[in-house]
Formats: sequence, structure tokens, C-alpha cells
Amino acid sequence: MDHYDDTHESRHDSHASHGFALFLAGAAAGAAIALVLAPAEGRRTREKIGSGLKAGRNRVRDTARQGREAIAREREHLASLARQSQDAFRRAADRARDLTAAGRDSVADVVASGRQTAIEMAEAGREAADTVATSVEQFADRAESAVDAAHERVRAARRR
Repeated sequence: MDHYDDTHESRHDSHASHGFALFLAGAAAGAAIALVLAPAEGRRTREKIGSGLKAGRNRVRDTARQGREAIAREREHLASLARQSQDAFRRAADRARDLTAAGRDSVADVVASGRQTAIEMAEAGREAADTVATSVEQFADRAESAVDAAHERVRAARRR
């Protein structure tokens, strides 16, 4: 039961982190748009936009870092589960060999199949973790690029 609770909480934290990252990116974009459309004019508005973009960029970078850290924790958690699964299959195989000498050939086939399944499950878990990590990194990179582009437009407006 404790393992289920830990896994459930870990998944919940991961989903919450992703939702929070999306919220922050949306908030930063909304703040930038609001500043651009604000009625104040001149240098003060450009300063507000610039500082808002810097703050937004920092929030996006912090959130991306937090997302990467969450992915690293999930990747380690999945790797740990894969190792535990492999260990369980190994123990079961060892026990099966001890219990029956007469059916050694058929048990060896089952053990090999179980080991192969555990190895495939572990690899699938690592691949899933890598895919999630790549997606989060791509999202963070796109968000940072969008913020940087907006920041560049503000700089261009200041030069005018």
C-alpha cells in the first residue's frame, strides 16, 4: 500500500508541476500582452514591459528547471522500480530452481521469459522517462524562446 501511495503522490506531483509550468507561462504571456496594451506611454511603459519580460523569463526558466528536476526524480523512480522488478524476477527464478529439480528445463524457459520481460519493461520505462524529459525540455526551450523574442521586440521598441 505504501508503494502505491508513493507512486500515486509522485505522479500527482509530476502532473501538478506540469500544470503549474503551463500556468506560469500563460501568466507571463498575459502580463506581457497587458503591458503592451496598457495606456501608459513612453519610457515608463517600455521599462514595465522589459521588467515584466525579465520576470517572466526568470519564472519560465525556474519552472523549466523545476520540471527537469521532477523528470529526473521520476526517471530515477522508474529505474528503481525496474531494478526492483528485475530483482523480484531473479529471486523467483532462484526459488523455482530450488523447488524443482525434475522440471529444470521448463522452469529455465519460464525464468528466461520472465527475465526478458523484466528487461523489456525496464527499457520501456526508461524510454518513457526519456520521452517525457525531452517533451518538458522542448516546452521549456519554446517558452524561453518566446520570452526572448518578446524581450527583443521591447529592446527594438526602445531603440526607436
